[in-house]
Amino acid sequence: MPEDAANFEAMTKWVAVAKCPGDLVGVAVALDGPFEALGMDPVYLLRLDSACGEAEASLFRGGTQLMVHVDKVSLEVWQGHVDAATPTEITAALTALANRL
Repeated sequence: MPEDAANFEAMTKWVAVAKCPGDLVGVAVALDGPFEALGMDPVYLLRLDSACGEAEASLFRGGTQLMVHVDKVSLEVWQGHVDAATPTEITAALTALANRL
């Protein structure tokens, strides 16, 4: 699907910017993928880790993005998702997830 390619590109561009010095200070950023991802498997898996929290975002074909954040102090867990996302929604969701750290 053409929209999948745009969504995948949006995620990889967001990661490239996030890894720039001064953008996400004190946050380790790791992106795995693209994976073959047949069926229910994600194409990309993003992990963010800081002293006070860690987060993960999984991006699937069709624009579905699943996200989870764990606060290392309170041990509270937040989960969210975006369905049929556009590149703009992917970028906004990743930024909101990173802001939880």
